[in-house]
Amino acid sequence: MARLRSKNSAESREAGFTLIEVLISFAILGLSLAIMLPAISVHASRSSKILNSTIAQSKLLSLVAQIGQTINVDDDRHSGIDKDGFRWSVEFDPYGDPQDQRAWSVPAYNVTTRIHWDELGEERSLEQKSLMIIPQVGDNGYR
Repeated sequence: MARLRSKNSAESREAGFTLIEVLISFAILGLSLAIMLPAISVHASRSSKILNSTIAQSKLLSLVAQIGQTINVDDDRHSGIDKDGFRWSVEFDPYGDPQDQRAWSVPAYNVTTRIHWDELGEERSLEQKSLMIIPQVGDNGYR
């Protein structure tokens, strides 16, 4: 029976990890995480920038779609802030010289739409310039 005890105690010593082995494993794991953390945070930052840029592009297209509907061309400039904190502006500049403008049945405008937002303490913006034909609505419909 004495032999059985020594064999069991030898097996129990070899079955687990020593404190040194566990500490070394944690040190290696900590070092690996410390090296990987900057790479992970860069990807998270890029993901946030891409998301904000996509939202801004969508809002810019929405602004262009509202021109002549809810955004009145009679005013030279419109601006505001939406619920997400994106600042926007739309500017109208008549296209062509005054003689051409009178000759055309529908006026044309150089339209500049802008979206601004703050991202990680940095100002970001998108701008779109386009030439648009926008019918004017008069008392009896379009002129």
